[in-house]
Amino acid sequence: MILLLLWAVLEPLRLLLGYSGNLQEKVPFLGVFMLVSLFPQLPVNAYFAIAQPDATAFDKSLGTVSSIMLLTELVGAVLAIRQIIQSQDEKFYLEDYDQQRTVAHQGLSDDDA
Repeated sequence: MILLLLWAVLEPLRLLLGYSGNLQEKVPFLGVFMLVSLFPQLPVNAYFAIAQPDATAFDKSLGTVSSIMLLTELVGAVLAIRQIIQSQDEKFYLEDYDQQRTVAHQGLSDDDA
């Protein structure tokens, strides 16, 4: 009963972190999403799939499918984090390049005057 309560409390928080982190391109939110997915969500799902006493076949299959979906979400989160970091890295270098080009262009126009 305690594990079910833990899962019920953390699941909406986990989903909110993943959703907002992905839409707002915030790597820390996606990192926390991954941590909450790894612990305690993955062990709780594994318990429901494998170690739960008096579990029916439906309970075990539901726990297994939930664990597979959770692992798929983790892979998607890793790929999203990599893509967001690469995109932010490119934006940083492009802004730096534009600033250097603007400064160099202003320096040339000051020399002409």
